[in-house]
Amino acid sequence: MPHLALRGAPVEEAEAGGGPLVLDGGGLLFLVEAGALELRLGLPGQAGTAVPLLTVPAGGVAVALGTADYPVHAWPEPGTRLRPLTPEEAALLPHLLPALEAWILALARLAAPAAPPGPPLPEGEVTLPEAALLRPPEGVIWLEVLAGRLEEPDEAASPVLPDAAAPAIVVLPAAGPGLRAIAGTRLRRLDPAALLADGRIWPALDRFHATCLTRAASWCRRKEALLVARLSERERLEARQVAAALSSLADAQPDAGGDRMASDPLRVAIERIARAQGLTTPRMAAAPAGAGDRHGAVIAAAEAARLRARRVRLEPGWWRTAEEPMLGFRAEDGTPVALLPGGAREGRRRGAVAAVAADGSAEPIRSPEAAARLEPFAYTSLLYT
Repeated sequence: MPHLALRGAPVEEAEAGGGPLVLDGGGLLFLVEAGALELRLGLPGQAGTAVPLLTVPAGGVAVALGTADYPVHAWPEPGTRLRPLTPEEAALLPHLLPALEAWILALARLAAPAAPPGPPLPEGEVTLPEAALLRPPEGVIWLEVLAGRLEEPDEAASPVLPDAAAPAIVVLPAAGPGLRAIAGTRLRRLDPAALLADGRIWPALDRFHATCLTRAASWCRRKEALLVARLSERERLEARQVAAALSSLADAQPDAGGDRMASDPLRVAIERIARAQGLTTPRMAAAPAGAGDRHGAVIAAAEAARLRARRVRLEPGWWRTAEEPMLGFRAEDGTPVALLPGGAREGRRRGAVAAVAADGSAEPIRSPEAAARLEPFAYTSLLYT
């Protein structure tokens, strides 16, 4: 894996404000001399999505960790001043190690709970007689695998094995899930200043960065899946509430004029609206005869049920915010229907309305396609006092 770096001009100091800076490329790390950098992770297949990772304050270092699969951008706050350093320049600055350790610990905390501290690892070489989960009680240690192997407990990266071509060096922070060693693994603790000086620190950091990004992306996917599941469950709950409300209305016994009412879909719909607003099934007076238009018929039937009707236009998305029953009409044939909102709690998005016909059949209205099967206007009703 190539060394990761911030793609930017190789200048001694860079004024930054407004960003973003792209954290990928080859060979630099940045010292934040003033201000702060907010790092955000891009997710595969989700263009424009950026998940906050961490903020690097003044005095900290930002080593680029983005990859083609997981791009990372850095957004500097206004007035941020950055100093780019090559690995060769960093090798001459051992005082960077505390800031680099803080960087490692902050990344290790991303989307990974800390494991219990493992057995102490002495200076020099040690052979583990049995399998163990390794995690130092504090700080960061650097290990070379001489025999056996080290594994990520969550399989976020491939195991680390001895390699004849290059040292098998890993970073092991006190934060995060630790590393799992098989029985017989032989390790050597290394001096981080020496690793920084001779450049062996960078391949180990590359592996660590890739592992952290994999964990962070997996955590984001799990969080998104939970959100989708919660939204689906809420929709199912609202559908059950609508069904329960309709069942309650269907169970209500009609009055003595029920047979007559069933032959008049308009008056049946208005009766349902009256009951939904808290009226006992009204004994509707006869509407004035001879209403020559539908508007007049609606007004007359509403007054017969002791309601006052007002014509309104159904705006796009109206079913999401509807709070009161309304009288609507099917676009296909003009059949009156009672539009009854779901039983969501006060202050909560309702999300569905039931269009109930005179025969008790109901159609949930929760999408533009369903709403298009209704005429674009309806009547709201207010109880007379």
